[in-house]
Amino acid sequence: DDEAKAYTKNPVDNLAPLHGSAHLAYVMYTSGSTGIPKGVAVPHRAILRLVQKADYVTLGPEYRIAQVANTSFDAATFEIWGALLNGGTVVILPRETTLSPTALETALKEQRIDSLFLTTALFNQIASEAPRAFDGLHDLLFGGAGADQLDGGSHTRGDTISYQDSDSTGVWVDLVSGMGRFGDA
Repeated sequence: DDEAKAYTKNPVDNLAPLHGSAHLAYVMYTSGSTGIPKGVAVPHRAILRLVQKADYVTLGPEYRIAQVANTSFDAATFEIWGALLNGGTVVILPRETTLSPTALETALKEQRIDSLFLTTALFNQIASEAPRAFDGLHDLLFGGAGADQLDGGSHTRGDTISYQDSDSTGVWVDLVSGMGRFGDA
């Protein structure tokens, strides 16, 4: 068959290894605020800068990060590599758990989650329907739009550090970082 013949003409040698943090790690497609898909080239150094020696979130071997984002969403980069490159644990939560405020509240406590990243819309829904869901978190990150629930309740104790819209290629989050654990007196 023609396809098999074409395949056998390809070189069988491995690709030369890429060295250096400037090389491409992956391409993220986003429509951002324009609605028009575009590819953003993400080099290895951008992932390292996001999660190594981060000053906006606590990451380390003892930390458990919930992985709730679709892997095609940029938040998954933080969830997966934030844990793995700092010796922590990635805890994959099922989609149906993530979308149910009460199920998510239970899972966060049972799985002893320290860090969670949500879209702002999901944060708003959970904060409205299960406001104590975030009580055990050390770091809660959300982004993509403004938050409704920054009212000083136990689920939002701390400071809003930064915000960039979803069209940004930099750090994209609002950070609500507790002094200790959320819900502590």
